[in-house]
Amino acid sequence: MASLLNAIAVMQQIGFYSVIFPFLLIFAVMYGILLKTKVFGDNKTVNVLVSIIVAFIFVSFSQAVSFVNYLIPFIIAFLIAAILMLLIFTFMGAKEESIVSALNHPMGYLLIIGIFIIIIMVVINMVLPELSPYTATNMSEAGAPTGTTAVMQSMATLFHPTFLAIMIMFLIFAVAAYIITTKVGK
Repeated sequence: MASLLNAIAVMQQIGFYSVIFPFLLIFAVMYGILLKTKVFGDNKTVNVLVSIIVAFIFVSFSQAVSFVNYLIPFIIAFLIAAILMLLIFTFMGAKEESIVSALNHPMGYLLIIGIFIIIIMVVINMVLPELSPYTATNMSEAGAPTGTTAVMQSMATLFHPTFLAIMIMFLIFAVAAYIITTKVGK
């Protein structure tokens, strides 16, 4: 009897995750951007053709596809967390306008900038792994970074997963406490 895991394994073997899903993602994003910006006017045929061509070119580069496959879980986790936060706020009685006004507040911008900085750090770690103090070439057998300079030790501390998680948690708590205490959305 076939199971969901067998179906996923078959899809992985025929290249769904390495070719088809990235192609569809890039096609949809590019088509949406072209429709929104109206670079080629309202001609949907041209928008579709350009989106297909860009998606095919993108899929032809294996590093680009592996980059997208690396980022997709993070993006999905972020979207799920954002949707859950919106649901929690709406269940607590917050109106859509107050949520939007809170995000338009400078602290909301700070939260968004912090999220983008984290995404950029993940991208840099993916694209340039030699800069990360936690790559296999920069680690000793005990699992500690081998850098002896102060810069390498500082990088090892700043990019340690535990430190990053604590900083993210403090950032979220600080923004939430500020928004709650100043009653930004009311």
